[in-house]
Amino acid sequence: MRSGCRRRVSRVPALNESEVLRLFCYENQVNTRIVENNIVPPRVHFLCDLSGAKAGDNVVLKTVVHNPRDGSWFGMDDEKAMLKNLALSLVELPRGWSSPVRNARPFRPWRVSRLPSRNGRHG
Repeated sequence: MRSGCRRRVSRVPALNESEVLRLFCYENQVNTRIVENNIVPPRVHFLCDLSGAKAGDNVVLKTVVHNPRDGSWFGMDDEKAMLKNLALSLVELPRGWSSPVRNARPFRPWRVSRLPSRNGRHG
C-alpha cells in the first residue's frame, strides 16, 4: 500500500438484487414518477375468526394493511415509503353479515346472521 493513498469504503447494508435494482433506479431517476404514483399499492387483508361463531354472534373484523414498498424504492429512505393518513372503508359486507350500527366505530363487533356451511353454502 502506498503511503498517503487512502481508500474510503462506504458501509452499505446487505441488499438483495431487487433492492439494489430499485436503489439504482432511484439514484438515476428511472421511472420515479411511476413509483411515486403508487405503482405498487398497499394490500388490505381482513381477518376474522369464525371458528367458534354461531349465527347471531358478534365477531370482530380486523384489518391489516400491508405496504410492499420499503426504503429501497426511495433511495433507502424508509420515511418516504411509509404510508400516512390512511382511511379504510368497508363499502359492502359479505353476504349474511350485518352491522349492528350504521357507520360503526373501529373495533366494533359485526353480527353474523348466517354462516356458510362446510360446502360453502349459507345455511
